[in-house]
Amino acid sequence: SEGKELVVWAGGKPPQDRTIILPDLQTVAPGLYYPLLGVSILGILGALVLLVVNNKFNYRRIIMYSHPSCNNLVLAGIILCLLATIPLGIDIQWISDDMFPVVCSAPKWLLSLGFSLGYGSMFTKIWRVHRIATHTKTKGEDKIKYIGKKPMINTQVVPWKLWSMVGCLVLADILFLAIWTIVDPLHKQIHKFETYDSPDTEEDVKYEPQVWVCRSDYHNIWLG
Repeated sequence: SEGKELVVWAGGKPPQDRTIILPDLQTVAPGLYYPLLGVSILGILGALVLLVVNNKFNYRRIIMYSHPSCNNLVLAGIILCLLATIPLGIDIQWISDDMFPVVCSAPKWLLSLGFSLGYGSMFTKIWRVHRIATHTKTKGEDKIKYIGKKPMINTQVVPWKLWSMVGCLVLADILFLAIWTIVDPLHKQIHKFETYDSPDTEEDVKYEPQVWVCRSDYHNIWLG
């Protein structure tokens, strides 16, 4: 307007009075995450196929003697562990602040329950074999089968005992994780690293690498 000088700034904006620091969030590289996610999905599909085979052909001797119910639990544990790949590598920039604690807790629950189901079932299978191989007491002559000249003890291990052993392990995990989640929930913790200059030398900008991690106030105590 008349009587006023027209000020034209270089670059079309006033000069900065300080260096601007912008966050640079570090996440899992897509080139690493997506191939591993694909492998996990293939593993889940393979486990589902084995579940179908295990239940459809459970009358066959090789499957029947391996205890199909324990096989199902092992496969279920494998599926849970593989599902943990999804929240572990997901780009956290997509996650809202309200959903962040849920995504943080998901791998912990999936891996813990999957491990208990998988290895707990394998432990009960070994216990079952040990029980049959070492049991020498019988309740009567009708409990003994003779193969050639050697007596073989016909020891039955009822399925509910195996299920109860795995159930106790899973229940202990659920109880521990529930107490942890309620008493000391996970939250976002930001680790900041040394800044670096912008690739554009004309900008007075520095970038600060940041890593977002899931931590609780007494994290080391719970892990210990």
